[in-house]
Amino acid sequence: MKNHLFVTLMLATASLSSFATVESAVADSMVFDKGTARTFMRDSEKIYMKPDFSAISPSGHVLYYRIIKNKENAVEVVDSMGMSNVKLIGDLIIPSTVKNAGTTYNVTSIGSTAFLRTENDLINNHDGIYSVVFPEGIESIGRGAFCDNRYITKIVLPNSLRSIGDNAFFGCSIRDLEVPGENLKTISKYAFYACGIVNLVVKEGVEVIESYAISLSQGQGEKNIRVELPESIRVIEEWAIDGSNLDFQVKELIMHRKKPCVIAYAEELYGGETIINYAVTPFEQFSVIVPEGCAEAYRNYEYWGDAKNIEEMPTGIEESEAVTESNFYSANGIIYSKEPVFYSVYDMVGRCLYAGNKKELSLPKGLYIVKTVDKAEKVMVR
Repeated sequence: MKNHLFVTLMLATASLSSFATVESAVADSMVFDKGTARTFMRDSEKIYMKPDFSAISPSGHVLYYRIIKNKENAVEVVDSMGMSNVKLIGDLIIPSTVKNAGTTYNVTSIGSTAFLRTENDLINNHDGIYSVVFPEGIESIGRGAFCDNRYITKIVLPNSLRSIGDNAFFGCSIRDLEVPGENLKTISKYAFYACGIVNLVVKEGVEVIESYAISLSQGQGEKNIRVELPESIRVIEEWAIDGSNLDFQVKELIMHRKKPCVIAYAEELYGGETIINYAVTPFEQFSVIVPEGCAEAYRNYEYWGDAKNIEEMPTGIEESEAVTESNFYSANGIIYSKEPVFYSVYDMVGRCLYAGNKKELSLPKGLYIVKTVDKAEKVMVR
């Protein structure tokens, strides 16, 4: 276990190597150096695509675009960091459409390494992008597109998104992440690694989370870690969600899938010893919450039984934000009391978070126990 935690800690704190600009696209490849436990993109993997024009975004940033030849009136954002004389700083809004020479183009993709931080930025600790809002219509975010933008703390991804490339947001500082699943089927390797995520919600439609796709916070004063995965999840590969070396009081994994999904499992030889890589690391420290009537199936399914504990959510909660049969329901991060009544709210480890008679109580996303004088029930806050 010590070796396991040591390797994972090094992975989560690894830095990227330098990037050089080249004019040719490169193969989709990653390097994992077990000797130094570092993940990196090769120096030659900085992709430069000659832009066709530039335009000012709704947030006031100059972005560069390449016309996509096989798509009518479609463009992708290309290297807007390396070509700009002014560093991109502040909250970035990607436009849904952009005009040039009398033609209106639809912005459908973010090119590979389009906003990748340069070695010079990292050495001189330049300020950078704080947040990114992607409009509906964006279908793909290329590999390394926002890699190592350490100042990015928030992103809003569109339902139109179909693919996220490897390393797309590697090294950002995203704490709350919601991944849409309307069109996206796979979360790629290292897409959100070294991001320090505290609250992760993967929406219905996503089927596969690849190896090293996501890493959770390594500890910045948080007390709770929460991961919520949809009914559609079929495969979680090894070390897909890395939450090792954490010392939080609550680590929740909420599964909406009634039948346990496949957990990829791997054994690696490191330092002469065999270590075990689970899909969610360390799996034995997470409380897994599953749909009602499914706990026994999870306990008996390969590797799921290694979880710290497995609990069931009330009937219907996994399908709706506002389902209770008594005084309380939840929606938009708030617990509502239908009638004036004194009640207390507890987290899943039994700590009292509130006692009183507020009609509306704002709480972080998660599963809670609400008690009145004569009744106790579970309420899911989303």
